[in-house]
Amino acid sequence: MYGGVPHGGLNPFPRHMTSARLSCLIALFAAGALLAPAAARLASAQDEGVAVLLHELEAALQSGTETALEPLLSPRFDRAELREFRAGWYSAAITRAIVRERDRVDEGERRIRLVLEVLVEYEQTGRMLTWQAMTSQHEGRRVFDSLERVGSLEGLHRLRLDASRQYRARDFRVSAEDFDLVLTRGDVFLCRVPGGVTGLVIVGRGEMTFRPRPETEQRQLEIFSGDPELRTPFRAAFVRVHPAEYHLRFSEEALT
Repeated sequence: MYGGVPHGGLNPFPRHMTSARLSCLIALFAAGALLAPAAARLASAQDEGVAVLLHELEAALQSGTETALEPLLSPRFDRAELREFRAGWYSAAITRAIVRERDRVDEGERRIRLVLEVLVEYEQTGRMLTWQAMTSQHEGRRVFDSLERVGSLEGLHRLRLDASRQYRARDFRVSAEDFDLVLTRGDVFLCRVPGGVTGLVIVGRGEMTFRPRPETEQRQLEIFSGDPELRTPFRAAFVRVHPAEYHLRFSEEALT
């Protein structure tokens, strides 16, 4: 009942309920209380099997040893698919691997289809991979029935400042479409990758100018700032650039 307690106390059971019905109701509640932990333990054990398998896959990738993958595969795993997987994604140059579950589908008969996100590092470079995996139970443990690439992101780099060189800058300019950044006086540090310079840390006194050419963008900027052109001073900035465009975007002669 929603509201106050009836006069004379609260009786949760109707008067016409017999003792037999009450006993049956109590038994059902007790059965539910016993079954719930059992179901939770089963789901937990199934999740634990997946977690252990993914942890072992991380270790196998980091080992760089092709045989390290064998104990994780079921007899159903296609050998041609395994050779293709090793050729494309297995390398002794791997220094770190992280495997995370993104999604799963219960296929029945204790088979689980997984979508995995994988980050593989090779010293200062890396790859981001998406795999689809079918898993099952074999001899008391979870194993892979298949591993298939769905997508990949290549050319990742761990950015670090080149601490061996600090540049003094005067009237250093960074130019892009509708954008100028001028460091009147300060210091510049470079981030290098195998392809060249891909980032700069700029410290000092300077000004950033944004002047969009399209009239619609000018009106939007005027609504936002009260002026169709945005100028703002800065004391520090981080700039990313494609290595192939570094010499086109930066006035390198201003660095000493």
